[in-house]
Parts: sequence; C-alpha cells; structure tokens
Amino acid sequence: EEAYAIAVETGLQLQQCNSLSSMGMTYYLKNDHKKAIECFNKALPIAEQIGNKDKMAFILSSEGELYQVEGDYKKALEILQKAVEISNETGNKNHQAITYELIGENLYHEGNYKDAQIAAERSVELSKETKTLESLKNSAKLLAGIYELKNEPAKALKMLYLFIAMKDSIGNESQVKQFAAIEYKAKEDGLKAEQKAKEVTYLAEQARKEEELKRQKTIRYAFTIGFALVLVLVVVVFRNLQVNKKKNRIITAQKKEVEHQKELVDEKNKEITDSITYAKRLQDAILPPVKLVRQYFPESFVYYNPKDIIAGDFYWMEHVGDVTFFAAADSTGHGVPGAMVSVVCSNALNRAIKEFKLLDPGKILDKTRELVLETFEKSEGEVKDGMDISLLSVDHKKQSIAWSGANNPLWFISNSELHSIKATKQPIGKTDNPQPFTSHSLPYVKGTIFYLLTDGYADQFGGPKGKKFKYKPLEEFLLSIHEKSMDEQHQLLAKAFDDWKGNFDQVDDVTLIAVKL
Repeated sequence: EEAYAIAVETGLQLQQCNSLSSMGMTYYLKNDHKKAIECFNKALPIAEQIGNKDKMAFILSSEGELYQVEGDYKKALEILQKAVEISNETGNKNHQAITYELIGENLYHEGNYKDAQIAAERSVELSKETKTLESLKNSAKLLAGIYELKNEPAKALKMLYLFIAMKDSIGNESQVKQFAAIEYKAKEDGLKAEQKAKEVTYLAEQARKEEELKRQKTIRYAFTIGFALVLVLVVVVFRNLQVNKKKNRIITAQKKEVEHQKELVDEKNKEITDSITYAKRLQDAILPPVKLVRQYFPESFVYYNPKDIIAGDFYWMEHVGDVTFFAAADSTGHGVPGAMVSVVCSNALNRAIKEFKLLDPGKILDKTRELVLETFEKSEGEVKDGMDISLLSVDHKKQSIAWSGANNPLWFISNSELHSIKATKQPIGKTDNPQPFTSHSLPYVKGTIFYLLTDGYADQFGGPKGKKFKYKPLEEFLLSIHEKSMDEQHQLLAKAFDDWKGNFDQVDDVTLIAVKL
C-alpha cells in the first residue's frame, strides 16, 4: 500500500500496476476475495493503458481463478478466455499453461468434459515445455479424472503417474525452500542473540559502575561484608542464568519437535483428504446424473446426503428396452469401507441385468446376492458385508410396475393415501437360511408417487430431546407435502432433516428418491 501511494504520487504507472496486483494476490491469500477483485479491477486498466499485455494476462487469470473459487464458473470462464487470448498474442507459454489449466478445471465443474480435456491437454503440453510444475501436476490430475469418466483407464493411469511424479518433485522443491527458511531464521536469531548479549553487557557494565560507587562509599565501614555479599549475589545470578539457559534450550528443542510432528500430521491429513476426495469423484461416476434420471422420470427428485465425503449409500438406475430400473441402496458401513462395498454391489446389479439379462426385480436381487458373495468368497477371511436395497422396475410400454426389496420397504402415495410394501427380511450378502427375494406387481396409476429410501433419514438423532426422527413421522411428512412439486418436496425434505439434526452429528448416509407416474 505504501509503494502504491508513492507510485501514484510520482506517476509511475507500471509500479502502480505491480503494487495493485501484488495487493490483490495478498488479499487472495488472506481469503478476502472482495478486496482482491477490487485491486485487480484497478490494476487492469493501468496495464491496458501502458500496453503491458503480460501483466494484463496475469491479472485476468488471477481474477478468473478468484471467481472460480467463489463458484461463479460462468464469470470465471469469460475472464479466463480473455487471459488466454492475450497470452496467445504475447506467446508467453508460462501464462498459457497456467490459464489453460484453470479453464480446464472450470469447464470440468460445468460438466463440459470434452472442452475441459482439450484445455487440460494443452496445459500439460505447455507446462512440460516451460517446466511449470504446479500447472503440470494439476492438469495431470484433472485429465486422470476425465479419462476415468470416459472409461479410458490406460490414459487415466498415465496421468495419475504424472500427477504423483509432479507432486513428489514439488514436495522436494518445497523441502529445499523450507530448509533455506530454517537456515535464514537461525542466522537471524543468531544476530538477535548477539545484539541482546551486547545490551546485557552494557546494562551489566552500568550496574557494575553503580555498584562500584556504592562500594567506594561503604568500603570504609564494611569492605569484607560487602565483598562477600557481592560475591554471593554474582554466584546466585550466574547459577540462575545457567539454569534458565538450560530450560530455554530444552523448551526450544521441544517446540521444534512439536512443530515438526504437526507438519507431518498436517501433510498426511492432506494426502488422505486428497485421496478420499478423488475417490468421491470415482464413486460419483457410478451414480446416474439427475438429468438422466429426469429423462425417464420427468417428475422426480434424488435427496442424497452422505455422512462423510464418500458414502456407503448409493442410488442406481439402468434402462433396458422399454423398462427402467431404479434403486436406493445402503451398503454396510459408511465412509471409505461403505464406498468400497457400494462399488461391488453396483457392479453386481449391472451384471445381473446386462450380462444375465434378468428383468424380474426379485430374480435380479437373487443374482446380485450370488455375485456379491462370489466376489467376497475370494477373500482369505470371512466377509459378511453387503447391502439393503429397494429396487423398482417400470415398463413404460406395457405400463406395468414391479418391485422387490432387501430389508428396505417401498412407499407409494395414491389418491392421497400412503401405502407400504414390506421387503424380504434379509440383506444382499451372507445370511443364515437365505430365501429367494419376493417380487411384487403394482398397478400403473397416473399420479402415483413412489418413494425409495434407506434408513439414514429415519435414524437421525435430533429435535428438542435428541431422539431419532423415525419412520412414522417421515411417512406423515411425505403425505403432507406430496401434492407439491418434486423440487419443492426435495427442498422441504432437506430443510426438515437439517432442522431436526441441529447441532447433532449426522449418524448415517441418507438417500431418499421419488418418482411420479
């Protein structure tokens, strides 16, 4: 700010622009995005006036990244496109690499995977050429996710290797910087200690002179006693100083060790969180997009609220011929273990329909149980994991409906009355005395709303007494809102859940799906 004030006073436009962009980056790092954007907006016209296109590209890419962090992807993309156009004009490949990386991430968030891939691949090409390691790392990670979505595992794996290599390289570079910072601090502390020693010496000298004057005044009366007292005092002070120095050395060493351990823990936590976040992107790939659900059921909603980043709950849909299958499933556990079981169970459902050509819901669940058990039997230990599920099939041409469930029921509202069909009391997984799953046929009546759900909503603790929500109040709540639009029902269910939970922790994943004929 002081540099900017001087630059304005002296009329140095380049320095004004540099100071404003530096202030903008500093506010960005302080998470004050509003002030950061204000600084960039003031710097941009100055850069345009002096014709510094490299500075214009830097300011625009930084501002675009800010809007992207704020979630305004449309505004961010508009600004980043301007930045890349200017970088292309100047031929600054470093700016191009960084801006193409940001454009790729923006397009990915918008669901435009095709253009996101083009931008990310361009960023990788330029980052390799200019050795822009951070952009190369981020673009490689983005491409790994895109290739995974496109079912191109070989390319995805290649990008993951590149991402890991860049992450390690950047980590080594960071270590060098960290050691340099420690060395600098040690020198700085040494200089401070030296200065402090001079100050202490000076003060001690002054004290000695004063003591000498007093001693001269009293030497006639008590030389021996005075000398002895001074000697005792010096010994005590010296011993105290030695003890304090030793304590300070111990405290300093302990503090450094604690800080080092904290850095290690923070680094491990970040690695684990990054891995789980990436696993969420992979798990999201098995969930049907909402626009696909509404392609077959225009009036529908999916309320999906995982307890952790990744979930044991999942919802599933497949369309074969004229028949659409829809399910809400609750795998054993939640978090990482639940997510792994959900992938096994989802794959078994796909195989039951696509590979074994089954259409009857009960037979599909029988075959799914068989495939899940077959997968887990390969383990050396006994695995009892599986899932509860509510599976609905709708034949749009014949206008017929069939349903089967494992522990999870089916609810449907017709003529303002709520009906419930109980599920077979056994899970998809290892169980004593397994029975075939029962299929139920239901009438195809226009306006009927079918609700498929897991137990997470009803089992949530909350309210004024900290008790479970339970199924009966949930039935009554659905009946009270069923005449509203699907979007309104979705919003009301989400609000009611959050209001009930309050300050209590969420106990399980929550899935509730509705489709209206």
